[in-house]
Amino acid sequence: MANLKINFDSLGVNCSAANPSQIRIAFQRTGNWSYVGTDSIRVDRATPSLNIEAGNSDGSALSDAALFKQVVLHELGHALGMQHEHQSPDARCDLEFNWETIYATYWQNFRWDRAKVDENLRSLIKSARLRTSGYDKNSIMHYYFPAWMFRLGQASSCFVEHNTTISRLDGESISAAYPSDPAKQVELIKGRERKAKEVLSGLGLSAESTKSISDKINEVVQTAAPGLSVTLVNGGDLEATGGCGQTLISGFSTGAGSSVSISTNSGCGKAP
Repeated sequence: MANLKINFDSLGVNCSAANPSQIRIAFQRTGNWSYVGTDSIRVDRATPSLNIEAGNSDGSALSDAALFKQVVLHELGHALGMQHEHQSPDARCDLEFNWETIYATYWQNFRWDRAKVDENLRSLIKSARLRTSGYDKNSIMHYYFPAWMFRLGQASSCFVEHNTTISRLDGESISAAYPSDPAKQVELIKGRERKAKEVLSGLGLSAESTKSISDKINEVVQTAAPGLSVTLVNGGDLEATGGCGQTLISGFSTGAGSSVSISTNSGCGKAP
């Protein structure tokens, strides 16, 4: 569904710190989790960016193959930039959850504080950075939650059973994010550039701030997409040249208390 290939060491790629990869999969007993998108290259690249505890040697992958597949698909979805579907601004699940009961139970059972519960359950803020579809209750990115977590129990609009396969909208979304048509890849870059110009144009940046932002962009660009150069000119115009890369998102401060995020996307069909 995506213009990406998984390289199972066929080209000599390894997981050593000297030759770090963008996605680094482990099977440790630390839960099932993944960094979202290019967050995986903004942390120590000698450490895992995705973990599948269900793939550990305890035999659970064999005893419940459907659950194992669900976990793998869900975490790989995160690795490619997909967020939780129940956190979609269009889902409005915030209005459905029984928050005080959830806070108390998650702290007692998992030692999750309110901040961690909110991070995993609260709706994301709707913005141009977040590509959304209509609320998809069949998404592989939608958690199953027991009925007690909802004010209306199983009658809640956000209650779903275990989703074990990629939905139609999942497939359409990932295809749109990683298109095979080079012309569409270029259009994605231009769209991100246009958004960057809109964000930066109203900030009144000094020449020093502009250079600082440009340097920070390129620091992340070169990590994710060697050969791609991004330059800020004319008080906020963005120019991108060369290279074949993946989606990247860079957050940084302008020095005036503002936070700016730049996204650019290109690709040559290579492994992530």
